[in-house]
Parts: sequence; C-alpha cells; structure tokens
Amino acid sequence: MGEKKKQRLAEAEAKRTLALMPEMPDGDDTKSAVPPAEPVAAAETAPSAHPEEMKASVSLRIGETISLTATARATPAGLVASALITAAVMVPLIWISRRR
Repeated sequence: MGEKKKQRLAEAEAKRTLALMPEMPDGDDTKSAVPPAEPVAAAETAPSAHPEEMKASVSLRIGETISLTATARATPAGLVASALITAAVMVPLIWISRRR
C-alpha cells in the first residue's frame, strides 16, 4: 500500500475517532461530556478497521414466516490462529489414537 493511501486512511480514522469522542469541558465552558446521539449509525457507515477483513452473509427463508440470517467476519490473523489451535488439539488426539 502506498504511503499516501496509508496517510489518507490514518487521517480518516483520526477524524472518525474525533467525531465519536465526547466533548470535554474547557475552563468556564460547561459543555456536556455526553457522547454523540447516534454513534451506532456512524459505526455502520465507517469502513472496517481491517482492510483485509473478509465478510460473508447468508439469508435463508422458509415459507412466509421463518427467516434466518447469518453473518461472519474473518481476518487472515484469525484464520491462522484458529488453524494453530485446531492443530494443537488434533495432533495429540491422533497420536493417542494411534498408540491404542
């Protein structure tokens, strides 16, 4: 990724963070330290924190009344971690089962 693109992403992230931060009182000014009214709406429109994040969603409708929706998000680091955990469990199980 180019340096300019990284800088633009960092600036956009800083603006989003500042927009979601509550206002703090300065001096005699008695501004309320209340978060913005709609932080969820801002989070939904914001790009993901991981640009390499993979997303999937499935919708299943059965008849007129039953509707199921599933969504999943994964990052490459999460996939590697789950593969290592699976291997850490499977290798001893295979080793024990072959000894019997």
